[in-house]
Amino acid sequence: MSNQQISIVGDSFGCGELQYGVTPNSLEVTHSGVTHFLSKLGHTVTNYSVIGASSDDILDQIKFNELKQQNIIVFATDSLRDLKSKEQEITQLFVRKNYSIKKIHKMFYLEWYDKLVSITEKNNCNVVLIGGHANLYETDNEHNHIKICETSWLSDIFQTKIGDLSGISHESLEFLMAKKPIKTDAQKEEMIEIMTQKSKRLNLMANSNYFPDNCHPNRIYHKALTQKIINYLT
Repeated sequence: MSNQQISIVGDSFGCGELQYGVTPNSLEVTHSGVTHFLSKLGHTVTNYSVIGASSDDILDQIKFNELKQQNIIVFATDSLRDLKSKEQEITQLFVRKNYSIKKIHKMFYLEWYDKLVSITEKNNCNVVLIGGHANLYETDNEHNHIKICETSWLSDIFQTKIGDLSGISHESLEFLMAKKPIKTDAQKEEMIEIMTQKSKRLNLMANSNYFPDNCHPNRIYHKALTQKIINYLT
């Protein structure tokens, strides 16, 4: 394959291999992962991923950097990140309409996906989409310029289903509980399901030798992911 212009956008999963540095709770990139391996293949790669990026931040990485007429690798993040910026929507859906967390989680993802489709189609880009920190939900419509490389990278790594709600942060859960406390049996059951999914994920990562910070895949899995990505580049 000839040299390609490639941009990578996303959260920490798009940054590469991470581990904790000298400063407490600070993550450091110890290997640039997919960026490194694609560059080694002769491609021109620019990585705009940022640790902690929200779904909206990822769209901004595309818009503000004016990414056009190129391949974009997108590492999707959890749709409930940075809920403070969506406080009005949360109040309307979670508090007033009594939507479940699961329903809002999927709804926010699908809204983000539609925006991703629109922006990248307008900019004439080929998108390789990866469910990294968060799994991808199925969508009703297919788009020729959107290629699904990994619906759930973690599920592929561990060869077991990693739950769709397992990537919801404790900050997001605390934000939601502050808006509406858990009182009904349905709320309790949903919270148990979320915690069950999170505990499975955390346990698998903590007991793996391939997650240096107990959260992000190391360079070995980035290399394997790169081999899949190259099949979707145009």
